[in-house]
Amino acid sequence: MYRYGLGPFQPQCLQILNHRWWLITVICLYIIFAGMLMTGFSAVTVTSLEKRYELRSTETGALPSAGEIASAIIGILASYFAGRHHKGRYLSVGAIVLALGALMYSLPHFVTDPYTVVSSSTNYSDLCLETQSTPSNLCDKEFHHGGQSNIRYFFYMFLVAQLLMGAGNNLIWNVGTAYIDENVHPVSSPLYIAVTYTVSVVGPAAGYILGGIFLNRYINWPEAPPPGLTPYDARWIGAWWLCFIVSAASLGFIAVPLFGFPRKLPGYEKHKRLREEMANSNGHRDYGINLKDFIKASQELFRNKAFVFLTCAGILEYLATIGISWFFPKILETQFRLPSYVASFTVGLITVPGGCVGMILGGMLVRIFRMNGRKAAKLACILGFVDCALSAVFLLGCDSLPFAGVNAPYTSHSLTSFNEVNLTAICNSGCMCNKVEYNAICGSDGKTYYSPCHAGCKTSYFDAENLTYAYRNCSCIPKASDTYSNYDAIQGSCTSNCQEFKPFVIGISIAIVAVMSKTVPSTEALLRSVPENQRVYALGVSSAMIRLAGNLPGPILIGAFIDYSCLLWGNECDSSSTCWFYDSRKMGMYLYISLIMIKLLSTFLFILSWRYYRKDQGLSSTGSTHLLDFSHKSEDITRGKDAI
Repeated sequence: MYRYGLGPFQPQCLQILNHRWWLITVICLYIIFAGMLMTGFSAVTVTSLEKRYELRSTETGALPSAGEIASAIIGILASYFAGRHHKGRYLSVGAIVLALGALMYSLPHFVTDPYTVVSSSTNYSDLCLETQSTPSNLCDKEFHHGGQSNIRYFFYMFLVAQLLMGAGNNLIWNVGTAYIDENVHPVSSPLYIAVTYTVSVVGPAAGYILGGIFLNRYINWPEAPPPGLTPYDARWIGAWWLCFIVSAASLGFIAVPLFGFPRKLPGYEKHKRLREEMANSNGHRDYGINLKDFIKASQELFRNKAFVFLTCAGILEYLATIGISWFFPKILETQFRLPSYVASFTVGLITVPGGCVGMILGGMLVRIFRMNGRKAAKLACILGFVDCALSAVFLLGCDSLPFAGVNAPYTSHSLTSFNEVNLTAICNSGCMCNKVEYNAICGSDGKTYYSPCHAGCKTSYFDAENLTYAYRNCSCIPKASDTYSNYDAIQGSCTSNCQEFKPFVIGISIAIVAVMSKTVPSTEALLRSVPENQRVYALGVSSAMIRLAGNLPGPILIGAFIDYSCLLWGNECDSSSTCWFYDSRKMGMYLYISLIMIKLLSTFLFILSWRYYRKDQGLSSTGSTHLLDFSHKSEDITRGKDAI
């Protein structure tokens, strides 16, 4: 009884889990729930957090970077100590830490007052009036986003939550892979680990799809949204917090069986002897554990030019991939005029299949042509050029629709040059609009206006037939056309179908395949570039460098480019933070230029690795990829390779 992990207090129901199949099943569930949280939910809620808590994309881009720091630090420490203790309990603690991080991520929603759209307040009017009843300071409690004028400070709570989530997420790959490997037959170990990699794509897909469902619910769910507010309105915020409540419950549930597993499953000693025999037959040796051996191993590793170039190429690959994946739903919303829930569904449908096909394709090419390390590096070069060509897909997108005073004049005969945003015009100069908050309306002239006041609208009514507000007597809007015979404007930004969306979906799907297809050959090349006794250490060093130099700055860099493309910042209390309107063409150009520069440089480094690959490196059989050694990079693959 004592060997089942909980001593005499072990519940009888948990003893049936004392089998490798149950171990694989529970760990796969852990992988699904962790991927759903870290990749799916975290990415689809970016836009909602920016609107609700007045954050810039550069700031939200810092959130996954915080997770990477915690993951790198805790990953090293936990891997060392877990190797000498009960790995199942370490995994259970990791799941609990992830659940606590998810709960903290949702906490700001519960400690703030309910989200309210200011223009729906009975004490406030955003029509064109000679005097406005708003207080002199819009930061007054009653009027500022549900009574919180300092909601930007919740950014630090999100940072701490990401630190917890990053620390817990790392354990599933470092500790979980080792836990599986030591409790199954050495010959079967790659197959079992391959199953966990395959399952890892389910979590992000579930996160994107479920996230889309939750974002289609109003943030104050089960409360109904205000009349006329729909997911197509820029002020709409979905129930983002539900994502993290579901994750916390799922991870808390999976922590129980993980804690109940024994330290050693039946057959552990037999499998250990087989691994030792296989290691001895391959002439495996260690450097040792003292400082002198560590320095010697490190010097030999960094003198290996092929390894250095492959690692630097990996850093650049993840720099672009992680950054784009974090903001991918937001990019789709901006470039193709999609509501957040549609963008989330789209990301889930196009990235996961592309990722699977790319991984399989890369592995098949390496296996079919039985490539050694040098040939695998050459294949990575070729695929790199293909990836560079396909990066042009980010130039696809639709022009931003006209926004009066932002990218279009108020009147058709105006000669104003829009180098700077100017929401004031002759037609609304007497309307007292300085204190009016954002409430976009679509005029009959096809232009979007910042608010009814800025459009010079003097009357409004609720259109019960169309379930929206309509506006009349708008001095800035030309006489209504036949389509809008009863009113001059309706609530919400103007929108139209984007004809380039379908070509983009096709192009980006192919691009994802190209990105993913580089994974296996580049990893195979790295494994073959070092001696047998340095492979684990080489992968550990490479993984740490990729996290710190690639994963960490990637989202911040892409977030900065997104901020640079903003045309209209909200006039918030402490600083201009919420962006209401982007230049979609400028955003696409920024993303393309940054991607093509990064990918060209990474391809050049792949070429250098192939050039400096010694002829005596990697000559052993490569009939199958080294799934076990690949475990150190699996988390990066799960978070980065399931979106662009």
